[in-house]
Amino acid sequence: MWAVDDADERLTEPGDELDEEPADDERGGEPDDTAPDDAEPDDAEPDDVEPDDDVEVTEIDDGTGREVAYDCAPWAAESRSMLASLLESEGIEHAWQGTTVSVRVDDRSAVDALVDEVEASARPALSAEVPRIVYSVAEWPVDFQTALVDALTAADLPYEWDEAGDLMVYEEHEAEVEAILELLPDPDDDDAGTHSSDDGLAVHKLFDRLFAASAKLSKSPTDGSSVLAVDSGAVELQQMSPPFGFEPAEWSKLVGCAETLRDGLNATGDDVVDDAEIAARAAALHSFLARYV
Repeated sequence: MWAVDDADERLTEPGDELDEEPADDERGGEPDDTAPDDAEPDDAEPDDVEPDDDVEVTEIDDGTGREVAYDCAPWAAESRSMLASLLESEGIEHAWQGTTVSVRVDDRSAVDALVDEVEASARPALSAEVPRIVYSVAEWPVDFQTALVDALTAADLPYEWDEAGDLMVYEEHEAEVEAILELLPDPDDDDAGTHSSDDGLAVHKLFDRLFAASAKLSKSPTDGSSVLAVDSGAVELQQMSPPFGFEPAEWSKLVGCAETLRDGLNATGDDVVDDAEIAARAAALHSFLARYV
C-alpha cells in the first residue's frame, strides 16, 4: 500500500563549495540543496547581520557590488522553492548557493516582503539531527495526500515533503503515523472511491485556463470567453482541497484571489466594479498563478 524508507539514506549529501559568485547570466533558478548551507562568495566580509524570524540576513560586499544574502536553511524545501518561484515571477535577479540566496541590495525591501509572505505560510524543516523516515506517497491522488496531511496536522505531528514528492516524518513518530495510515482508505483499493492519479494534471489544466483568462482580462476586462473561464474556474478552485505541495494558507490566498475577481465580474447594480478595478484584480490573479504555471 505504501513504502517506508530511511530518509537519511535518500537525502542528497552536500557537494563542493562554489569557488566564485555566479555570473549575471547564471543568476536565478531553483535553490541547490546540494551545496553547503553556509557558503559565501570568496573574500566576502559580512558587515551587517540581523535575524528575520528564521531567516538570517547578511549584507556583503565581494568587491563587485553590495548584495544581501538570505540564509534559508531553517526552511523546508518547499518553502525555499516557493521563494525561488516568487523571485522569478517578480523578475528579481538572484543567485543560490546551497540554501542561501543572494540579491542586489537595491532589491532588499522587495525580497523582505517576499520572505515575509513565505514565512506566513511556511513550516519549519525537520531537523537533520533527528532520524527520519519517508513514506512513498508521491503517486497518491491529491485528495488522499491532503487527507493524510490534514490528519498529521490535527495530531500535531511535524512532516516535510522531500524532493521526490514523498512524505518525511520523524522516526520516533512512526507508530502514530502508522495508526493514521490505518484509518485512511487504501489508495490502491478500487473501492476506495473515484479518485484518479490524474488529479494533479487536472489542477494544472485549471491553472493554465485561469492564467490565460486573467492575462486577457488584465488588458481587456470585458472579454467574454475569459469572463466565463474565470467564472467557472473560480468555482472549481473553491471546491478543491489544497493540492500536493500547497500549504493551506497559500491555497486559501489563491482561492480568495480568484473569488475576488469573479465577484467583480458578476457584480450588478450599485456593486458594479469598473474596468480599471477588474483589470487590477485580473493582474493580481495572473501574478499569483505565474508562480505555478
